[in-house]
Amino acid sequence: MEQRIMDYMNHPKTVALGEIGLDYSNRPIEMTSDHELQKVIFRRQLSLALEAKKPLVIHCRDAEEDTLSIMMEMVPRNHKIHRHCFTGPPEDALTFLKAFPNSFIGLTALVTFPTATNTHQTARAIPLNRLLLETDTPYFVPKKVRGMKWSHPGMAILVAERIAQLRGIQLDEVLAAVRENTKLMYGI
Repeated sequence: MEQRIMDYMNHPKTVALGEIGLDYSNRPIEMTSDHELQKVIFRRQLSLALEAKKPLVIHCRDAEEDTLSIMMEMVPRNHKIHRHCFTGPPEDALTFLKAFPNSFIGLTALVTFPTATNTHQTARAIPLNRLLLETDTPYFVPKKVRGMKWSHPGMAILVAERIAQLRGIQLDEVLAAVRENTKLMYGI
């Protein structure tokens, strides 16, 4: 399996490895796995990405301390990292950004929900030049979209719109920053 991953990592169209990481949540219960085993696999995945000199897309759910600890041990500070689907408090986002200065925080359509106060606070707190937009397709359908069960990448504009509202800035400012951030992160 690792050889297959490396073969894909060396393909000229591959821009990053991810999403990889730790998930200590109990959702869905039938998919939970041993935390120690997850750590072993995460370390191996990090090694593969570093060997291939590719950016990382990190999944972290209910495992902030272990994720950061392992990454600080293994990943160079200046490595490009995308913290995928970030839902934690702004303090966690800022800690991660400080530990890895070339990292970005991905916010999803969760930011469009009135009860997502952590995500709202994070959208206001992180520097605009460290933000990426996501839909986490097909899972997070923006709040104002009615009658659709699944999201799609075209809905990222609604994420940008809500972030602009929360920050009190123009939508074009968010879009310009995210476009530049995407180029920096993924080289595209």
